[in-house]
Amino acid sequence: MRAEQIEELDGTLNAQTNSDGSTYRIGISVKPLSLLIDFMEKVIKGAGGKSLITHKYQINRYARQYDRNLAYAPHLKLFFDVWKNRNLPVDEICDEEFLDFVSALQEEGKRIDIKRKMRDWERSPKDNAESVRHYLNYLHERYARLIVIRLDLHLNASACVSYAEARERNDQEMERMVQGYHAWMDGLPDDEIEDEVLRAPLQLIAAKWRRLYDNMRGKKSLFGGKVGHIVCFEYARASGYHIHLILFFDGSKRTLDHAWLASEIGRYWDETITRGKGYHFNCNTQKYRKNGIGVVNYHDQEKRRNLLTAALYLAKAEQFVCAKPSKGFKTFSLGQTPTGWAPGLGRPRNKGLKFDVACPW
Repeated sequence: MRAEQIEELDGTLNAQTNSDGSTYRIGISVKPLSLLIDFMEKVIKGAGGKSLITHKYQINRYARQYDRNLAYAPHLKLFFDVWKNRNLPVDEICDEEFLDFVSALQEEGKRIDIKRKMRDWERSPKDNAESVRHYLNYLHERYARLIVIRLDLHLNASACVSYAEARERNDQEMERMVQGYHAWMDGLPDDEIEDEVLRAPLQLIAAKWRRLYDNMRGKKSLFGGKVGHIVCFEYARASGYHIHLILFFDGSKRTLDHAWLASEIGRYWDETITRGKGYHFNCNTQKYRKNGIGVVNYHDQEKRRNLLTAALYLAKAEQFVCAKPSKGFKTFSLGQTPTGWAPGLGRPRNKGLKFDVACPW
């Protein structure tokens, strides 16, 4: 499952979108993170340096995964902190240097109680996943039919207009990362390349989301019958922040033409919320092999399972790496469940249905 999670992270960080919803992939792979995670998990468990010696040949590659705009799980942060302070050769290191480095990692890990820090870090995505399960169970039991809308919301400043521009941004981003790595190693500030021009900052995209959310109460033509939402702020290296949004509507009060409704809400984001400076991608017009959006009935076990799986992937977004949000800002949130509600307290259904989807990590 880790390989799948790294693939998801790779796509999240390195996707560059066009204003028509198409996506370009920039060429900065995070797949070495998978090897680094494996290495650090073994280090934390107390593996001897000699048993890890094969990692010696990749250790410099691991170090160059560092990006000052990202926050890393505690065991990865431990690696980067110790690496920076050891002043190791920029090319291949010898066996003795590698063994000393592993010992330094383990000593520093004990000093900062790395196992406790890892438990604290891992609690957040697990709590998010449990909240999603509870929330979706509530919505399904409360409403016999849900209309599920799935949109990606962006700002135009972060869009590319062609593959050539995406390639240019890729080159700029790779240069920025190289500069940032050397500045970090030298203890100098990272002079980013046109950072505010290329990227949508969190504060701006969050303000647009707040305006959209507040307007939902009064815009009954679009949001009447809305009964819930899940929102996730994601970060891409070349374009900054964007929003993944799932909206839930009471299927007895809204049109079943979910693609049209999603299009109208997307247009409202483009033209009203962002005043022409935004664009959206309408997932409801796409065909998915495992589809969990659109019309989701209480007894449709397969569609409910697909919806849950998709929502859980948003919930686990920060398992290894996340962007550095402003202090106290939540990059993942969902609507409220009534206090005291528990499964089985909703309206009774004629057909019994009980299933669960295993947490995907």
